[in-house]
Amino acid sequence: MIASYRGVFRYDGKSFTNITSKLSLPSFWDVLEDRNGNLWFASRDSGVYCYTGNSFEHFTTREGLVNNIVFNICEDKAGNIWFAMEGGASCYDGKSFRNFTTEEGLPNNDVNIIIEDKPENYGLAQGVVPASMMERRLPILRVKMANLLPMFVLNRR
Repeated sequence: MIASYRGVFRYDGKSFTNITSKLSLPSFWDVLEDRNGNLWFASRDSGVYCYTGNSFEHFTTREGLVNNIVFNICEDKAGNIWFAMEGGASCYDGKSFRNFTTEEGLPNNDVNIIIEDKPENYGLAQGVVPASMMERRLPILRVKMANLLPMFVLNRR
């Protein structure tokens, strides 16, 4: 699948199909297929969409997101869906959102990508959020990731 300014496209080996053509604002940064087969779409300015195969569910700041500008989506090993966005990060447990900003200990609120390397140990490159802050504020250790970008690593232990 490919997320683009003109929608999210699925390739079947022969052609591309826009699976978001029924949405009014089809401009996306990222797409994720979760463990249940649901498709999550990070939009440029209208929050997040979840496609179950039959219908779309739309999540915005009204439903609890930090911001409607969502860059990246990550599913952790517990099945929570994390959203990296301008203004912080949001975690969706299937029922409600929990938000993370500098007030919860993030180094900044410009979150671009969320990365999980093993259970309860998440990393963030510059502007990327650690998802392991779910339980409490944690100390942040600054390390280098392959000499490409600064990376912050948190561990709940």
